[in-house]
Amino acid sequence: MGALVVFPRVSGQVIWKGEELGMNVFVRFANILLEGGGIRELVEALHEETACGAAWKDAKTGEICCDGREDFCERATIYPLKELMRLYTFYEVHVTQIFVGVLLLDAQSRPPLEETVIESCLAAIRLFYMQKIARNKLESDYRGNLVQDLLYNRILYPEELTNRAKVFHWRLDGGIVCLVIALPDRDMGKTQKDGEDVWELPLSRIRAFFPQAIFSQEPASLVFLIPFNAKKDDRRYFDQRLVETLETICRDMARRHSLRILAAAGGYRDTPLLSHQSYQEARQALMILEHSIPSRNFVLWEQLGGIRLIATLADTEPARDFCRKTLHSLLQEKNEPLLKTLLCLEENNGNLRHAAQRLSIHYNTLKYRVAKIWELLEVNPEDEEERFNLSMAIRIYKLLGRKIESLPLHK
Repeated sequence: MGALVVFPRVSGQVIWKGEELGMNVFVRFANILLEGGGIRELVEALHEETACGAAWKDAKTGEICCDGREDFCERATIYPLKELMRLYTFYEVHVTQIFVGVLLLDAQSRPPLEETVIESCLAAIRLFYMQKIARNKLESDYRGNLVQDLLYNRILYPEELTNRAKVFHWRLDGGIVCLVIALPDRDMGKTQKDGEDVWELPLSRIRAFFPQAIFSQEPASLVFLIPFNAKKDDRRYFDQRLVETLETICRDMARRHSLRILAAAGGYRDTPLLSHQSYQEARQALMILEHSIPSRNFVLWEQLGGIRLIATLADTEPARDFCRKTLHSLLQEKNEPLLKTLLCLEENNGNLRHAAQRLSIHYNTLKYRVAKIWELLEVNPEDEEERFNLSMAIRIYKLLGRKIESLPLHK
């Protein structure tokens, strides 16, 4: 049974010299796609049909396909696109309102080209990208569902994981590390900036350095599952490469989009079926990063030290109650300046002069506030146990922030 192929209608003015001629020319380009060819083969066919140099530049990847005179191909590879569009005949191609690339023609050295041939090639290019976008959408949806099922522990058996990964030839038969890249809470609504998806940059960087990684996009974050084989790969080299990649992403995001991103990697797991554990660690590391280490942009869970224990316990009911009971008086709105003073004092290791400078208040004013804090909290600053409890409550508060104040206190 033959396949039915529907070709898109080509927009723009076309100088037809006969329907039969146009169809015959288009059939050649269409057959290239039906036989598994791509942009390179279409460009080569256009060169053969017109005896004119032709080049295609992909708008997203910048990849160049070229066939024609040596100097033309050299320029097409080296020159910026704006300069090429000034020097040569060009056609911008859009598919479903998405700009996909530019077709360049070295038409200056020959008579006017046959427009039918050019339009046939452009139609085939549009069809190629329509199919590509449809495939990418299908793969993206399937990949996103697979990653989400792993993150939330909905895949329980190795056989199910193997069968689902085979669909797109993904390698998920070794260990895994979960990486989460997110925007701070205040920037959650800025995933689109100047018409550009800000996630394109970190996505391209991670996939360039970790091509086997699969990912899922959430409203304000990207989640990657990066394969890691503990028997074959050097963990220190893996961590170093991950840190260098994140440094590049943070720098480029700040320069291009004026955005600060946060990134955290969970611990290693020897099977993707435990991805949910690494994911929870990455999320907890992000919480620590945003609320307790504001000077840094990324962190690895296994390098956090003892604060990991606090993060693991912080969002449990007993920890919340402990925090609220310890800080009860300072959580009232009228005492917010005192709470800020206590947090600043903790960040400066109890140094009154440094804390006063950070708060931009007089040293004596700070001493008064500190005395008032001890009075309200009924804490003896000379008692080691009470100081420890207060320090623990402060650390939990810094991780959970205002969530503490909105939760009911259990008696």
